[in-house]
Amino acid sequence: MMDVCPIHWPRATALASLRLHDFMSSIHEKLFGLRQDTVHKAFYTYLAAYKLLIIVFNFVPWLALILMD
Repeated sequence: MMDVCPIHWPRATALASLRLHDFMSSIHEKLFGLRQDTVHKAFYTYLAAYKLLIIVFNFVPWLALILMD
C-alpha cells in the first residue's frame, strides 16, 4: 500500500501558504533577506518539484505493477 503522507504534504503546505501568505513571506524575508516575490517563486518551484517526484516515485511503479499483472 502506498504511503499517504507524501501525497498530503504538498496540499498542507499549499493551504498553509494561502492562509498564512504574509506571515510566511515576512519570516523568509527576515531570515534570508529575500524579496516577497522571490519567496513565492521559490515556494511554488519547490511545490512543483515535490509533486513531480511524488508522481515519479509513487504512481509510476504502482502503474507498472498493475500493467504487469
